[in-house]
Amino acid sequence: SFNLNVASVEGAIKPDGSLKYFDQQTRTLINALSIDSSEIAGNQATIVGSCTVNGVSGYSFIAMIMNSAPDRFSLWVVDSEGNPVHSKSGDLAGGNLTVESALLSSIP
Repeated sequence: SFNLNVASVEGAIKPDGSLKYFDQQTRTLINALSIDSSEIAGNQATIVGSCTVNGVSGYSFIAMIMNSAPDRFSLWVVDSEGNPVHSKSGDLAGGNLTVESALLSSIP
């Protein structure tokens, strides 16, 4: 299961957001520490950041979501040397993904 929410705010250097992913098969918990970049192209979004794996920091992730029929989610995690640690990709069995391209204005 996963929860992903990312938004770009006008004037901000990095996007704001969160990623929490739990792989029930491997009992792996991934939590984003930062969202470093996000890019939207059509119905697909790519999010890059740093994360913890089972509470241990020093990892980076790339998450891709595709708003299609069916919706698709992919996640790759690497250690500080770029070695693959975890990857998962597949169609969503339930729920709904939405990819929207909008720049939020900051509220004073």
